Formats: sequence, C-alpha cells, structure tokens
Amino acid sequence: MKEITLYNDCFFESAHDQFVVKCSVDTKERGGVAKILSAHADCKVNSVEALDKEALLSGKVIIKIIYLDKNGNPQGLDYFCDFSEKVSCDDVTADMLLSADCSVVDLSTAISDEISVASVCDVSLKRIGKRELKCLDFDEENYYKKVQPQSLVRLEAIPDTVFEINEEVESGGKVDKVLLFDSLADLVGVERSGDSAKVSGNLVSDVVFLRDGEIACKRISIPFQEDIAADGDMDLSVSVKSSRLVLAGTDDDVIFQIEALLVVNGRQVKTEEIETVVDVFAEDRELNCTVQKMPCRKFYKDFCLETTVSASADADKLPDGSRLLADSVGRVNIANIIPQENGVVIEGLVALDVIYISDDVIRSVQVELPFSNEFNADGVSPDDYLRTTALVNKVTVGISQSVLKLSAELSFHVSAYRSYNLTWISECEVGKEKPKSPYGISVYFIDPKKEVWNIAKELNVDPASLDGNLDENSSRITIFRKRKD
Repeated sequence: MKEITLYNDCFFESAHDQFVVKCSVDTKERGGVAKILSAHADCKVNSVEALDKEALLSGKVIIKIIYLDKNGNPQGLDYFCDFSEKVSCDDVTADMLLSADCSVVDLSTAISDEISVASVCDVSLKRIGKRELKCLDFDEENYYKKVQPQSLVRLEAIPDTVFEINEEVESGGKVDKVLLFDSLADLVGVERSGDSAKVSGNLVSDVVFLRDGEIACKRISIPFQEDIAADGDMDLSVSVKSSRLVLAGTDDDVIFQIEALLVVNGRQVKTEEIETVVDVFAEDRELNCTVQKMPCRKFYKDFCLETTVSASADADKLPDGSRLLADSVGRVNIANIIPQENGVVIEGLVALDVIYISDDVIRSVQVELPFSNEFNADGVSPDDYLRTTALVNKVTVGISQSVLKLSAELSFHVSAYRSYNLTWISECEVGKEKPKSPYGISVYFIDPKKEVWNIAKELNVDPASLDGNLDENSSRITIFRKRKD
C-alpha cells in the first residue's frame, strides 16, 4: 500500500455573534436636534484577522439620519463610526483564512444636544481552510478495492473588478437642499463564458431633499453590466465602494448626476474530479482499516429571485388631513433562508420610515413589512447551504380611508452550495491470516438489498467474478473453490 497526499479547500460557518457599536454626534453648531425622523445604518467589514480561537473584525458602521433641529427645520446627517471587535470561535486558528458577513439588525437613537446611536451588528464568520487528506492506495496482489469518485475543491480569490457608473436623472423641479443620499447595489445575474463572465445588477440610489421648504424623495434604479475575467465557477458579490451626488441643470430644473464606483469580488471555485479507495479486503489476510469522512461544501450555482411585499397599517397615528412627504431608504433584514426540494423559502422584514406633515408639523412613523415567501429554484435540495443578499428596488406608499398602505419590490441574489462528504482510507493494519474454508462449494442466497461489493467481501472472492453473473433474476450464487492437499 502507498500513501497519497491530497488537498481540499473547505468553506464553513465558524461562528455567529452580535455586537453593539455606539457613537455620538454633536449637533449644537447645526441648531441642535428636536426629533429624529429617520435613521438607518449599514455595516462594512474592512478586514478579518484570524487569531487563536477568535477573530478580529475591523470595519465601520455608516449611519444616515434625517432629523428636525430645534427650529423645526429638516436636517440630514451622514456619519460613520469605526469599530474593532473580537468574535470568539473555538475552531479558528491563527493560520486560517476568514471572511465575514455583517449587517445592522437593530438601531436605537437618543437625543440631547447630540444624537447618540447604538447599532446592533449581526456577524456570520466563515472559515476557508486548506485541508490535507492522506489517502491510502493498494496495489497488492489479491487485494480488492472499492473506489469512489470525489470532488476536490480549490478556492481562489479573484482580483477586485472596479467600475464606474454615471447617470443623470431629472429631479422634477427645484432642489433647495439634499438631506440624504444613499446607494446600494446587488447582482441579478452572472453569465459565464470561457475565461470571462458578464455580471449584471442594479444600483439603487435614494435622494431625500428639500423643495420649497418641504421634504421630498426620489428612488433611482440604475441597471448595469460589466465583464470580468474569471475561469471556472464563481461565487460573486457586488458592493458600492463610493458614491456621490452632483446637482446640475438650472435652479428651477435640477438634474441629479449620480457617480458611483462599484466593486465586484468573490472567489473562483475550481474542481478536480478524482477517485479514492473507500473500502478494501484481501483474500488471505484480515485488514483493519480506518475510513475518514470530511464534510464539505461546494458552490454550484447562483440565481436571482424577485417578489413584492405589501402591508397595511392603521393610520390612527396619522390624523385627518395628514399628507405624505417621503419614505426614507428601506432596508431588508433576512431572518431565514430555508432550502427545499427544488425551492427556497426566504423570511425577513423590510423596515421603512414614512415622513408626513400634519397640522404644519413634520412627523414620521416607522413601518415594518414582514414577509415569508416560497420560490421555485430548480436543482436546490434541502441539504444545501444558501447565502443571500437583498435589495429594495421600489417602494410605494399611500393613504386610503385612514389606512397607510405600503408595498416594496425586492430582489434577492442567492448563492447555493452543495453539501457532500469526502471519504478515504487513512490507515490500514494488516492482521492475521484468514482461515480457509473447508468446503469446496458454497451456496450463497442473495439479499437483494446488498451491493455486489458487499456480497464479494462477505464471500471473500473477487468482485469482478460476481459482477457478470448477477442480474435481477438471480437468487443464489455458487462458489467453487480449488483445494490444495
């Protein structure tokens, strides 16, 4: 027997945790703060460092707030707060490659002369490690081996692809002041061809602004396509590296010029198909073998889904005569993504802040749109591991008969990983000589549930000698042995 060393890259969730990032912004020089109208935040991880049984995450929380100052004037605040947090994880070692998905799942604010913000960040830590497999192969005479196809995976980070989007959109009139500008992006498709791929998606930008002293908003969806260099399957994502809004046109007819840098990154998944020995027996000797199994995941496809979620809320908080001004930027929090046979269930909620005016006072109300949607997804199985990102593409808000009605058009980009086991023999001890059968002829009555390999191993004969003699009508096997006197 001989030892063969193989390598496989594994991708697994290592830890799930939450931490709170707190910050305060002094608003004295801006007229103070009387009321928060809208607040949301996003989390961006810049680096993940593997330590012994823990990981060090560094990044920032980006906070965007619309509020009323103490004179009742609408104001906007765009602020970020750096963080450095340790996440405990027993299976992490200092030499591991780690990645992290992080999102803000809850946000609370308090006001005095400053705005205090506490952001609850939910982090999922993933480890990517190269695992060594020391497999045994057997070339000895009278050794019979069972081999099994295996997939070895190699994960390679692809260089970031950075590209620019420039778009001009009519604002619809005057713009006195921009209170908030925000941009998010997501993929809607990846077309692979040879050593390249075409990625497509949407950049959604929200502009909340003042027009003639009143708050207004505009949600702008910009489709994009970009070619990237890649070879093999790829688990890709897109993010906004930077974005800015330029006001052009005339005073009475302002044009929104949106300039954004997007980054596509991810990992290439290369697969090598091999065979390993998973069982073995010898005619003349007992073999005591150790079979190893390694749970693995392999990216096999991505797909996009779309849905519309709607809700109605009692408008008793909105007195008669209330008039809608704007809905601020919506966020999607994914609670669960559940794989099924040829389908997937996605559960979560959309959070929206609706700004309105009543009795000449600007007010706001936060509305949550919970959803649980089942989608068709060919090829997905219940044991798959799924990752998803989500984007609010369009929001519709209205009041009808004292009821606040909302709907949001959502898109999801889902990456699917197949779960499987790598199996191999790592050790094998040659034992004592097998006793020889005293019988010249043996008759074996077939158990239809048994494979040919298991029958041959039980009878201690060459599996090839049985394979051609068994069919669905066979009920027994006769073994003739040569006797040496």
